[in-house]
Amino acid sequence: MAVVFAPKAELSHYAYAWADLNALGRVADRLKRPANRKCIWGPSRHGPGNNHFLYHHDNDGAMIENCSELEKIPPEGTYQARTWRPFPDPINQWGCPPPLKFVLIGFPIVEPDAGRPAWAMRPDRSPTPAS
Repeated sequence: MAVVFAPKAELSHYAYAWADLNALGRVADRLKRPANRKCIWGPSRHGPGNNHFLYHHDNDGAMIENCSELEKIPPEGTYQARTWRPFPDPINQWGCPPPLKFVLIGFPIVEPDAGRPAWAMRPDRSPTPAS
């Protein structure tokens, strides 16, 4: 799970892990067959995580990442950390940067309560003095 401070509270995507790239192919086949649904991005491979990925929307419009062969961190002392270059190269090792449909998607988590003070969404939760 990745959590970031952003202008609004949204879910970027949720994920399912599959055994291998063949399983991701079966996901894509099953999306296409009954309803002619298509993948948003992938299949390809992320750098960090070293996993295959395939993104699509669920029936409500939220984005789903299907991934396989996630990198496993071995027992203590044997893992070699790597430094990744900034976006976009690490996010897709096999191809193009994400499509605009991927970048701009956001699914509301909750509707804000009417009257909620603006400071309630700040990470430190402290009110800003009135000017």
